[in-house]
Amino acid sequence: MKSWSVLVVMLCACPLASAQSPALLKAISFALTGSDSSNFEFSDASQCVVHRSVSSAHGHGEEVYYLNNVDPSRSLFTQYTQKYPSYAMSQSFSTVELHGEGTVYEYHWITDRPVYDGTMKTADHELTVYTSEHSRLIRAWKYIYSHGCPAAKSSY
Repeated sequence: MKSWSVLVVMLCACPLASAQSPALLKAISFALTGSDSSNFEFSDASQCVVHRSVSSAHGHGEEVYYLNNVDPSRSLFTQYTQKYPSYAMSQSFSTVELHGEGTVYEYHWITDRPVYDGTMKTADHELTVYTSEHSRLIRAWKYIYSHGCPAAKSSY
């Protein structure tokens, strides 16, 4: 009986990953991009808000994900394989639908023509994640909300 109570105390004493842990940031990176090495950083670790810089031929910007506003019960994960018979190739990817009642995704873009600069915010966002590891993708999302990120609850 004594060993059982020691085990219970040890399990209860083990903290969940802190909101700033490298493991949590790695899971977030994989969940959003399909890569362990993207350049996400916490904007607000306690609320699980992350951002990264992005660039293209037309300009650059910043993506912000408000993971605390995502209602995981409304998320949808769909796996696809695009086949290219002419090239004897295929590409696997998954789509991830993020929904919440507050902003879940924000994008600020800056171009070489300031008149086109702006910000977009949305409570519904669909990601395309290029990975063949669909089950790992789902595990990453589960890890995020079980190891430090507060999840939004639906109002109904």
